[in-house]
Amino acid sequence: MRVLRPMPLVAGALSCAVGLIVIVGWFTSIPILTSFLSDAVSMKFNAALCFVFIGAALLLSSLPVPRRAAPGVSLAFCAVAIAISVITLFEYAFDWSPGIDLLIVSEPPGAQYTASPGRMPPQAAFNFILLSLSLVLMNHPRRRWWLTSQIMAYIVSVLGLITLEDYVFGVEGLHGLGVYTHIALPGAVIFLLLPVGILACHPPRGLTLPFSGSSAGGRMALYLLPAIVVVITVLNVVIHAGMDAGFFTESLGHAMLVVSSILILTLVISIASLRLSTADERRRRAENEVLSLMTRKVNELEQLDQMKTNMISVVSHELRTPLAIIKGYSTMLLKYNKTLGDEEKVDCLEKIDQATDRQARLVDHLIDLSRLEAGLLHLDRIMTSVAGLIGDAVTEARLIYKDHTINYAPTDGVLELNIDPRRIRQVIDNLINNAVKYSPTGTTIDVRVSVDGRAVLVSISDQGVGIPQDALERVFDRSFRAKERLSSHVDGLGLGLNLCRGLVNAHGGRIWVESVIGKGSTFYFTLPIEGVDRHEKRS
Repeated sequence: MRVLRPMPLVAGALSCAVGLIVIVGWFTSIPILTSFLSDAVSMKFNAALCFVFIGAALLLSSLPVPRRAAPGVSLAFCAVAIAISVITLFEYAFDWSPGIDLLIVSEPPGAQYTASPGRMPPQAAFNFILLSLSLVLMNHPRRRWWLTSQIMAYIVSVLGLITLEDYVFGVEGLHGLGVYTHIALPGAVIFLLLPVGILACHPPRGLTLPFSGSSAGGRMALYLLPAIVVVITVLNVVIHAGMDAGFFTESLGHAMLVVSSILILTLVISIASLRLSTADERRRRAENEVLSLMTRKVNELEQLDQMKTNMISVVSHELRTPLAIIKGYSTMLLKYNKTLGDEEKVDCLEKIDQATDRQARLVDHLIDLSRLEAGLLHLDRIMTSVAGLIGDAVTEARLIYKDHTINYAPTDGVLELNIDPRRIRQVIDNLINNAVKYSPTGTTIDVRVSVDGRAVLVSISDQGVGIPQDALERVFDRSFRAKERLSSHVDGLGLGLNLCRGLVNAHGGRIWVESVIGKGSTFYFTLPIEGVDRHEKRS
């Protein structure tokens, strides 16, 4: 009940304030402070004390983090209010006067609307007893008692509303019962606010559940109830004033009251329904958006799960293949050591060495990718000659990939960049290896390096199968391979290009590919020229 959340503090503070003002009025003999209106009944001193005690008890009960002594003090305040009120009812019932009415202050006989000097009205004493018991039972764990607390608060709110309406229409109802003392106007207002504050302290359960702002019905109740009470009251006052002034007859006035009430209630209900419909439409849209988002997330999770499954399957296969080679050739060496010739033994050792290198590269790729994704990859930057780094990579590639022609066109000069040479060499090796994998035997691979504005541009071209246009943006994704490239039955996890993108991005550069199906692909990457030392090649 967010709208009613401040009501306990407001009602408790106003009750204490009104009570204290009246007490000051009695001590200073200022009549306007005890009645708030001239020629009106004054609030009695004992009633003002009860308002202060009950208001303070409500404030203590509504503290966000109640202190240890707060419940005990609140209970003591309620007990005092109950004692004063019970004695007052006994005074009326048995015509008994123990002297508590004039114990602290005195009131001369014959005060307006006062049956006995200093004695509060019986209906006020009854309200104080109900309010005090309602506060005491408010936080009781058993349902019967906290529900009784709510019922008591509702009874006082109805009696307070009737008393206030009596004042509004100038009739003598509950604010003045026969010869008994009348309830003062400030007391009637506080008797309406205090039960609302007590009910607002309750969690949304029992009789307060319909006014819980967390539901559509609760919002509608909170919107309709104040509007109906205020509008109908004002309408009654206006029509009765018109009848008293002689503008229309009593029968016409009652007819106008009925018709006006129907029209106003229809308007209020229509507005409330429109607001509920708008809120319901917003809720449906939000639910659809949430459902759509959840559907997308579920699809993404399913895709990720499928990718994970595929990755595990491929990793298992790729790890098993070199292990099988190592196991096979090592077993052959152990079993046939005496019968194998030296060349055959060397061949076995070379196969074991190649399989070991392959498995090491695979493990390194997986480790580097995990570090990149976690942001834990460290770059050991030093000033490095890019042309020389690429030349070393090409020279080594020519020795490994003898079935391809690898051309290298360096720039006219030495470019030195502040880079991690091991990581950039890893990028170059991966791109050359990728070009070799996806191009037929005997074809040419061109490696170039140049300066493009404020960056060094490196390109590696092959004469392979090419990559379709719709796959160019995804070729650097993990485990992605174009269908055309799958047809070549190339081993590997498809992690190389994904790792290249991460390493180049870590250096502040970018990487992309251009390709034509059937003619080949060219991979480009740039490295920013920050703190570059470019000079002519030494003789």
